[in-house]
Amino acid sequence: MLSVIRELAEEAEERAASAPSVADLLAAVVRRGEQALARTPEQLAVLREAGVVDAGGGGAARARPRVTAAVAGEPLPEAPAEREALSTDAIHQELSRYRYCTIFVIEGTARRRGDRG
Repeated sequence: MLSVIRELAEEAEERAASAPSVADLLAAVVRRGEQALARTPEQLAVLREAGVVDAGGGGAARARPRVTAAVAGEPLPEAPAEREALSTDAIHQELSRYRYCTIFVIEGTARRRGDRG
C-alpha cells in the first residue's frame, strides 16, 4: 500500500510543476497508481505466489478514478454486476503466530505515568 501511495504522491508532485488542470493531474495520478498496483506482486513474494496485487494498494489506486470522474464532471462508473468468485487458497501461505488484529486508540493529556495533567 505504501509503495502505491508513494507513487501517487510522486506523480502529483512531478505533474504539479507544469500546472495542469485538476482533471488532467488526477488522470495522470490514476494511471501511475494502476501501474504501481500492477507492480506490487514484484515487491512481495507472498503476493507473487498467490497471484494477487496488494489489497491496500488496490484500495488506494482504485478509488482515484471515481474522484477523477467527479472532478471532471463525468458520470461515475457503474458498479460491476458480476463479482469474481473468491478462493480461500491464498488466505495464508503459512501459519501466522498472530491470531487477531487489534487496533486501539489512546486518548488523554497525561505525559507520564501517574500524570493527571
